[in-house]
Amino acid sequence: MTADRDYLNVSYSVQRTPFTDYPSKLAQHLFKKFEFKTKMTILEVGAGRCEVLNGFKNLGLNCIAADISLVCKEYAEASGIDFALLKNDNKLPFENDSIDIIYTKSLIEHILEPTALIMEFVRVLKPGGKLLCLTPDWESNMKIFYDDVTHVKPFTTKSLEQLFEMGGLKNISTEILRQLPSVWKSKTIEVISKIVRPFVHRRAKTKFLRWSRELMLIGYGEK
Repeated sequence: MTADRDYLNVSYSVQRTPFTDYPSKLAQHLFKKFEFKTKMTILEVGAGRCEVLNGFKNLGLNCIAADISLVCKEYAEASGIDFALLKNDNKLPFENDSIDIIYTKSLIEHILEPTALIMEFVRVLKPGGKLLCLTPDWESNMKIFYDDVTHVKPFTTKSLEQLFEMGGLKNISTEILRQLPSVWKSKTIEVISKIVRPFVHRRAKTKFLRWSRELMLIGYGEK
C-alpha cells in the first residue's frame, strides 16, 4: 500500500483494525434485509478497504468503489472492483439515473453538508433505486463520537429520516443496528444485548459488550 498518512492508513491500518469476516456477514445481512438482487450495480461511496463491497461482490452484485483515498484504489484493484476517485466537492463522477444501489457506512458523519451529498446520491440513482446509509447512533455514541477527529455531524434516527426526506426519497425507514451477527439470528441474544447495554463501559474492548453499547443507525430510502 502507499505510504500516505491518510484516514485509511491511520484509523484502518491492519495493525489497528485487523481483517475479520464481519464485513461479509454484514453484506449478507443487508442483501437479504433490503432485498437486493444479483446483477444489480452497487456503488459504495467511501469504500475504504472495500471489505463490505467484497461481500456484495461475492453475492453477485456488480460493484463500484468510490473514495477520495488512493489507498482505496489499491484495495479495489486487488479485489477486481471498479474504482472512481472522488474530490472534496460532494460530486460523483457518474451519469444521472445510472446506479441501482448506493451504500455508505461510517461516511455521512464525516460530511459538513450531508444534504448536498444526499441530493447527489439521488441524482445518480436509477428511478426506484435504493439508498442505504449506516452511521453511528449519536444517542449511544455521544461520549466517544469525537474520539474520531474527522467526525463532524452526528445523527439520530429523527435527523437521519429528515435528511432522507430532504433528498426527496420515498419509502424511508430508519432503525438501530447492533453490529453483532449473532443478534441478527437470535431474538434471545438481541434481548441479552439490550439488557447489558446500560451497564457496559463506553470504551469496553470485548466485542459483544462493545457492540451492544455502540449502536449504528440504518437509513433506507428509494428514489
